[in-house]
Order: sequence, then structure tokens, then C-alpha cells
Amino acid sequence: MNTPSLGIQQFDVIPLSTDTVMLSTASTQWATDICQDIPDGDSQWQTFLRALAVAGAQQWLDAAGLVSTYPKNIAPAPEVNLTVGDYRLCVLPMGGLSDDTVRISAAAVGEQAAHLYVLVDVQEEVDQVRVVTGLRHDQLRQLLPDSTAQGYDIPLERFTVTPEQLLLYLNCLDSETILQPTVPDHIGEMVETIAMGVVNAGKWLQGELDTIAEQLAWELLPPLTPAQGFRPVKAEIEDIIEELASQDIAIPQRARGAFKEINMAGFPCRLYALVWPLMTGDIPEWSLFLILGPTPGETLPLGIELTVSDQQEPLSRSALTQETAVTYVYAQVIGYWQEQFVVAIGLPNGPTINLPPFRFEAP
Repeated sequence: MNTPSLGIQQFDVIPLSTDTVMLSTASTQWATDICQDIPDGDSQWQTFLRALAVAGAQQWLDAAGLVSTYPKNIAPAPEVNLTVGDYRLCVLPMGGLSDDTVRISAAAVGEQAAHLYVLVDVQEEVDQVRVVTGLRHDQLRQLLPDSTAQGYDIPLERFTVTPEQLLLYLNCLDSETILQPTVPDHIGEMVETIAMGVVNAGKWLQGELDTIAEQLAWELLPPLTPAQGFRPVKAEIEDIIEELASQDIAIPQRARGAFKEINMAGFPCRLYALVWPLMTGDIPEWSLFLILGPTPGETLPLGIELTVSDQQEPLSRSALTQETAVTYVYAQVIGYWQEQFVVAIGLPNGPTINLPPFRFEAP
């Protein structure tokens, strides 16, 4: 496997952000104040823990570049208590580590049901919270009895969504996909595929997207033609390809590509991915060329980084600096067919978004 030299500075991998956050002074003070008017001691304590869980979950989401909101003028109830865009979240503080069930109120599964149920370990004695796991609404519906109740005790083992998968859903998946009155069999399979699957970029050569790429909102780019390159549907990519050509970095006409909109901590970005097969040796290879730029009318933040890794180590990383003459960053890797590459986009001292791996299967 080879990594072409693109004149881009190489860096070491930055460790992924932790799922444990230190509660801010503002968060702990809000949690303390919001439950003062609750007369019952046990209810007050449970509300205090829930408030810490909600505030901590918001800090965790903020660190991941996701904007979340909750009403700060009322104590959080055991129902939907945090929103991220169109997503409704029910943040649940864990009980004791020995508890084997989690209580979910009927209000959290009713008409305004949560899309995701997020289990948070609150360590109030050290002002820390840890996002542990989650449960999707479609998974929960399959566990509920036919008759209604005031609440439901769900086995802890049923909470199988990892923190990384939670962020993937919130970043990439349409919220209505996992909120259905009746759950089609394919829904659970689809979201599991997204969480654990691989984008088959080889299908792009046939002008097709695989299921994972479609659900992650990738869109095909028009093919290259000798006369006009990429058609003006995406004129900005034409300019980038021309600039690259002036640096003797050529994109062959047989390449096919797709793009995806990404919101990086409030900065609208557009990621282009171009692929083409290579048959220069005895073993067929493929090239993955990535370009990260701003959406039209926007600018990328300084320090934003694009990293491509294989299963063991980073292969290429580029960063936008003040010395960078262009408004985008790019990276290229070459591998054997079916070799997988992982793409990450990160900000210095900020969030990192990790996309599902890319793989090239022969069309």
C-alpha cells in the first residue's frame, strides 16, 4: 500500500475525545439550584442527578461539535430533556452499577417520544459524568408490552448503542428513520449497517451509491468528461481540480466521486471523495482522493485537519494554516482492492468526526 507525496505536512494521530467530561461550575450550580424547590428529599436527589446527567451530556455533545439545547428554567423530567436539531433525547442517569434494569417513563415513549435514550453515569462526588451507552426508539418499541404502563423497566443489556454510534446517528442519520409507529424489519438492520458498515466506493464507477452511502447522505458527482470536467452542477469542485492540475496533481477522467455536507462545530463543510482503479502492477489497486472545502459562501476554520488512516496507522493528514495558499485541504491514499481507509475531520483542541470506512469492491 502506497501513499503519494502531495507536499502536505504529515502529523501523528490525535487521540479520540473521551466519553467522560468534567462538569463545569455553571453546570453543577444549575443542577443544584434547579432542584431546590422540590420538597421530597428522594425526588430532589433524583432530579439533581438527572440535571447533572443532562448538563454533562450537553458538554459531551458540545465537545463533539453538536449543538444541543434544554430548558434551563425548569427541572429536567424523566422524559425528553435534551434536543439536538430534530433529535429528541431522553438522558437517563444510571443507578447503582449493580442495577440490571433501567426505568423509562411512559412520557418518554409517548406522542413526543425520544429518538434516543442515553444512559449517563453520574459521578457527582468528583463532578464528572460519563456517557455509557444508548438505546434507539425502534429498539425500545420491540421491548415494550402491548399494554400501556406508567413506566417500563428495560434490561441494561438491551442498551447496546455505543457513544460513537450515538454521535454517528446525530451527525448523519435522519431522525425520522428511527422513530416509527410500527417498526419495519429493515429499519433496525439499516441503522446497524450504518453504525458498523463500510462505504463501497467501487459502486461510484457505475453511477450508484450503496445503502450505507445513501443513508449517510452522500451524493454522486457528475462524471468527468474530456470537454468540461465536472459539470457546473458543482462548479466549486471544478475550480479545485484546476488548481490541483496546476500543481501537477491530476485527477484522471475515469475517476468518479461523491460529496457530503458536514457541519464541523458550526462550520459548514463539504467533503469530496474521488476514486479510480489502478492496474499498474500484478495486483489491482485503487486510489482514494479526498478534498475538504467550505460550502459555497463559507470559509474553513484555521487548523481544520483531514486525516486518512488504514487499520493500523495514519497515512496522510493535511491541515489548513495561515500559510496555506488555498481554501481547502486534500489527501490521497492508494491501496489494494477491498483495503479499507478511515477518514477523520478534526479541529485543534476541538471535536473530531470519524466517518465509516471506505472500501473499493470491483464493479
